[in-house]
Amino acid sequence: MKQMDNVGRNDPCPCNSGKKFKNCHMKMFEPREFFEIPVKKGNKADHHLESSDGKNWEKASGVIALQVWYKEKTYPEINDTIGILYNKIPENREILKSRANRLVHKLEGIKYHLDNFVEHETQIENKMKEDGFGSDHDSIVMDPKLIYELEAFLFQLKSCLDILSQTLSIVYRLPSIVTYSNDGENIIKSLKQNTSQNLKDDALQIIKIINDNKKWISDAIDMRDEVTHYSDLEGFSCFINHTWFGQTTTKISYPSLPDGNRASKYIQETWKHLLQFIKHMFNVMLQSILK
Repeated sequence: MKQMDNVGRNDPCPCNSGKKFKNCHMKMFEPREFFEIPVKKGNKADHHLESSDGKNWEKASGVIALQVWYKEKTYPEINDTIGILYNKIPENREILKSRANRLVHKLEGIKYHLDNFVEHETQIENKMKEDGFGSDHDSIVMDPKLIYELEAFLFQLKSCLDILSQTLSIVYRLPSIVTYSNDGENIIKSLKQNTSQNLKDDALQIIKIINDNKKWISDAIDMRDEVTHYSDLEGFSCFINHTWFGQTTTKISYPSLPDGNRASKYIQETWKHLLQFIKHMFNVMLQSILK
């Protein structure tokens, strides 16, 4: 058998299962490297707890692995809208629930990058005001954190739309819609051609939502392509400390996008549009699921 260490993620698995390596034996690997820390306090593992009814727990020999999820922030606007709708998906719709959970995860990632950008922009602005430095030439402060957070926001937004497309495909049984492309026209066409008769009215609602949101989505995808996908931040500028001629104040421009709009305002407005867009989509999809 071919050495597992030399197999690519998308190569056929050496076990001849017919699956890709990433979907087969790659899942069985454990991390090869580790580090150790001195233990000052803790609980020594020698058993785990089991219960047949969820109420009465008994010790059982051996230990089991537990996945611990660390979340730095929580976002009420996501939990109070999409999270509530997510919890209404029937438990027997496991694939749909899994896809919807990924959608929530993407929304949390987008908000995380937005908050980081705004927070860091504010920190730099406050420091510049405190320093009060007047420059004898125009200088651009290309701050790495602002750059990477903006890029991540734009890429995650497009990824979120793609997962939304996949979720729609599951609900309305559309053939292979995996990306939000062509301003949503591919989804609209597929909904018209493939939706069952009892869901036609719901499909028309989805189509209306897509059409109502076309402009900002098209602008967001175009911005992602222009700024990060096909160029190295072409047209994006961080803080610009403009030439000072001795006045009592000096001018500093905020990080801006190619159209001149302030980047933080743009991503905040885009976030509001996205959250409402997905909320409206979810409401219609839920009524379809529960029929």
